Amino acid sequence: MRHYDFAIVGGGPAGSSAARYLAKTGGSVVVFEREKMPRRKLCGGALSKQAISYLDFSLPSSIINQQVFGAKVHFRNNAISEKLNEPIAVLVTRAKFDQFLLLKALESGSQVLWQEVRSIKYDNRKVEISTSAGTFTADCALICEGANRKLSRIVREKDTPQQQGFCIEAEVKIKKDDSYSNLKGMIDLYFGLAGQGYG
Repeated sequence: MRHYDFAIVGGGPAGSSAARYLAKTGGSVVVFEREKMPRRKLCGGALSKQAISYLDFSLPSSIINQQVFGAKVHFRNNAISEKLNEPIAVLVTRAKFDQFLLLKALESGSQVLWQEVRSIKYDNRKVEISTSAGTFTADCALICEGANRKLSRIVREKDTPQQQGFCIEAEVKIKKDDSYSNLKGMIDLYFGLAGQGYG
């Protein structure tokens, strides 16, 4: 049985960022991730300037797909657009971005175990984590897996059907006569298509 100061379940942006921060304080940190990276993740991939400011490192150009200078926002039959002279965000592909953040966590001294956590038990002194490859203990565990994964039930209630939605992602080749060419450097957002969603 291996013991750590901190065990983190989930190697996405939240888990990797927490792992990097905790490892830099000198703690022993392990991240449990069930899927090898890079792995596809449904997400728009927009990182605001404010979100980027929380990172203690620069994003390499190899993971930035596009800089964002503004947006065109649609609601029903109305639309408004605004473009600035400096970037307000960048677009990234989550597969590359998540892998990069996990590498930054490793760089800081965290360990990654490619194992699915099956259960977590805890008492006043330690947390016991059971995985597909054995049992581990930690002083503290952070659950950073998806909102509707089974272990998330430990820290939050399950979403009701009314709180859930669908995410669809597609990669579309740009045609030579691209009708969206006037939106270069901008995000095109559509609201009002679904109750709580956007496109």
